[in-house]
Amino acid sequence: MYYKQVGTTIKEEIDRDVQYSLPSSGTMTSIESVFASDSAVPTNPVVIFSVLPKCGSRTLFALMGILGEKHGFDVKHTMGGDDETAEDKVKIIRQTLLSKNAAFIYTHRRYQAFGRERKPVYISIVRDPVERLASLYYFMRYGDNRTNVDLPAVQFRAKMDARNYNNDSFNDCVLNGNKMCRRVGSVVRQFCGYIGCTDSTATQAPIKKAIANIDKSYHVVGIMEDYKSILRVLEKKIPQLFQGIVALYEEQKKEIVSNMRTKNKTKITPKVRNILKEELAEDYKLYNLIKEKFDISKKKMSIE
Repeated sequence: MYYKQVGTTIKEEIDRDVQYSLPSSGTMTSIESVFASDSAVPTNPVVIFSVLPKCGSRTLFALMGILGEKHGFDVKHTMGGDDETAEDKVKIIRQTLLSKNAAFIYTHRRYQAFGRERKPVYISIVRDPVERLASLYYFMRYGDNRTNVDLPAVQFRAKMDARNYNNDSFNDCVLNGNKMCRRVGSVVRQFCGYIGCTDSTATQAPIKKAIANIDKSYHVVGIMEDYKSILRVLEKKIPQLFQGIVALYEEQKKEIVSNMRTKNKTKITPKVRNILKEELAEDYKLYNLIKEKFDISKKKMSIE
């Protein structure tokens, strides 16, 4: 079992892990470098599914729960709410890596270079950045057919009510300058990690580091807008855990989509989309690069 060293903080622990396998690349990498596709997947892999909210992650987690029970591998998450600290989340991942079992771990934590215990297999999904923000806004406001109330959503709604924003659409929220619907999470930060990963556009270091991490550590980064292809790629590249997931998705799709559809979403106006696309320019650079890489990966695997 892993124990934090006496006298160290969680930030120091994270710093140490990141430095353990920090990518050395200092330049933007070629589009032909398609994920960590040549890295061998171990017989009993630990897959870390590190992803931003509202990118189809709960659907994949639900499917993996069924497959894990069927095939006998562990399915875990770091979604313990306010009672689960950052240190607790790291501990869950480390303890899983210390075991000899195959496992799937679902987390919203940013990239972190684990590997002293045993090397994990990283995967992720990204989504059009503006669409993701809008979906997250409405999810926090209204929930979906499966999840209506949790503590972050309650706190979010209370803040909206206190500012008399409780009836605002996503378009209103953006045009009124409300930061609560702007930069909630970042594609660049998600893959860059925790060290030197600010939102500043004055330096290219964060996006360069994000790309280097993707090239070195991620076996699959898919696009939510092409969800079924993600599952096909995962089934081909990591059959140890994902064998049968495409057929399972077809069986479960109607129920899953119905349960997890965000309520009360309205169409994003062109004006709001343009405002946010400018603000999220770095996220779009990375999103578009990932999309190109994913398309190349699909072609190499003969997936249409």
